Amino acid sequence: MAGIFITGATSGLGWALAIEAVKEGLPIGIIGRRRERLDILSKLLDEKGAAVFRAEADVTDKSQIERIAKDFISIQGAPDLLIANAGVRGTSQDFPGSNDLAMETNYFGTINTILPFIPAMVERGQGHILVISSLASKLSLPGSGTYCASKAAIDRWAGSERFHLSPLGVFLTIVSPGFIQTEMTRDNPYPMPFIMSASRAAEIIFREIHSKKGTRKEIRFPFALSAAITLLNMLPSPFQERILNRKQTRHHYRRASH
Repeated sequence: MAGIFITGATSGLGWALAIEAVKEGLPIGIIGRRRERLDILSKLLDEKGAAVFRAEADVTDKSQIERIAKDFISIQGAPDLLIANAGVRGTSQDFPGSNDLAMETNYFGTINTILPFIPAMVERGQGHILVISSLASKLSLPGSGTYCASKAAIDRWAGSERFHLSPLGVFLTIVSPGFIQTEMTRDNPYPMPFIMSASRAAEIIFREIHSKKGTRKEIRFPFALSAAITLLNMLPSPFQERILNRKQTRHHYRRASH
């Protein structure tokens, strides 16, 4: 195994994935936008015995990511595990332009991350790509239309790429977690059932990719929330809207009463 490459590593799930990746005993490549956080994480990984490749970067900058991928491959070779994790929230309550940023990061940024590595992984004849999506891609959540849409879009793209990569020895898996305790979810304006820590989510992801089902098309968790969303999607639209709007209204009412 040549190494593990993780985007969006300076916070939340990306940080937790980098910490969990140390157990693999492989070189770890980390990129993120915050230099101070990169410094801290690099030192932490180094103290745990990992060889670290690091770069300050924004996945929306295509040429920048291409250069970083080239540098990583020249040092470590094609990664055995590429985790496209970088993402932003993008809700109607965020700053102006956040909807554009959500699509640029969650959709185009993920594509920018993956494409530069594919030729080297195909040439090697092996590799595993994880696209960190969300269970939100399966449902339209009030106030989070762009986030849900950006994740649904990358799901479709990743599913299409999987068709021609799998016969070449490169597997692509969509990872769809539920709510995770991160900076991104801290101010979500709606209830977050079955929320879990980022470290717990990272443990589940690595456990799943090491299982016999590790190269399947998608990993969804937690089961209870995934099942609830599946059932909700089976309901007629008026019932879906009634349930989701009621939860949203109650949440805002509770906030207003404090």
